[in-house]
Amino acid sequence: MSNLPVASQPSTSQSPHVESKPASPSRSPLGIGCGTPACCGGHAPQHSAAPTTHPIHSGSGGTTSRLESSSPLAKASPNRNVTPPRPAPHRRPSFLREFLANPIATAAIAPSSRHLAAAMLKGLDFASLRTIVEFGPGTGVFTRATLEALRAAHNTDAVFLALELNPRLATELQAEFAPIAALDPRATPGQHDPRDRTHTTGPRVHIRNDNALNIDRALADSGRPHADLIISGLGWPSIPAGVRDAILEKTAAALAPGRAFRTFGYHIGLSLPGAWGFRKTVRRLFSRVTISPVVWRNLPPAFVYECVK
Repeated sequence: MSNLPVASQPSTSQSPHVESKPASPSRSPLGIGCGTPACCGGHAPQHSAAPTTHPIHSGSGGTTSRLESSSPLAKASPNRNVTPPRPAPHRRPSFLREFLANPIATAAIAPSSRHLAAAMLKGLDFASLRTIVEFGPGTGVFTRATLEALRAAHNTDAVFLALELNPRLATELQAEFAPIAALDPRATPGQHDPRDRTHTTGPRVHIRNDNALNIDRALADSGRPHADLIISGLGWPSIPAGVRDAILEKTAAALAPGRAFRTFGYHIGLSLPGAWGFRKTVRRLFSRVTISPVVWRNLPPAFVYECVK
């Protein structure tokens, strides 16, 4: 943040808010997818002919102003309105690093975009959803988008279960959603940790370091008979056919009648045998399978499958 050299009047300019998108790491084939300067850095002279000014840093997105002081007493005035800097954002692992470490499991060189997340959730009635399951949340691109949609629909009764096989990624998500994940998913709707400053009341989130094959156990542990929505970021073409089909069979069994399973595929992966094997299996298990237009603003371009039970 720059300091505007105005001695007599406080500055009214504001730092622009810059929104950044976190990188997302890899997903294992079986269970996952896809010095702010100190205020007054220098010391004011003890005796000065003209008033000196001192910057007041208000942190990210705040306003920078200057405080006139002609004496050490004015410099120590309790009327100074100093806003402390905001804490550093939650650090997430490097997606590219994970891809280089395990390209087969990652199956992509970049995290899913917000445009793909919007396509995954398009047209859903979030007010009616009570139990949502996500396979392979990775760094949580779809997780955050889903929770935002639930809050926008004022749905405080929903339970969100995420199954992440990679223990490091599961730990990252558990740390981010700790105030909500610590709650028992069977607790009274709307409960929340009063220390939580990131999330509003409900929905409740439970992050499990678990395999997608264990969706039935995850639902039972949460006291939920079925799922109203299942979303997935798994890299289906890279999953062995037997494991892939077992996950899809459990997915269909876990869904309530008429509810949807949504996942995505990469446009460049259509020629892979695993992609056609996936299509064949979902058409056998679900009453209706539709494919969205290509989301070009994603790397690589992708499309969404909606499979309705």
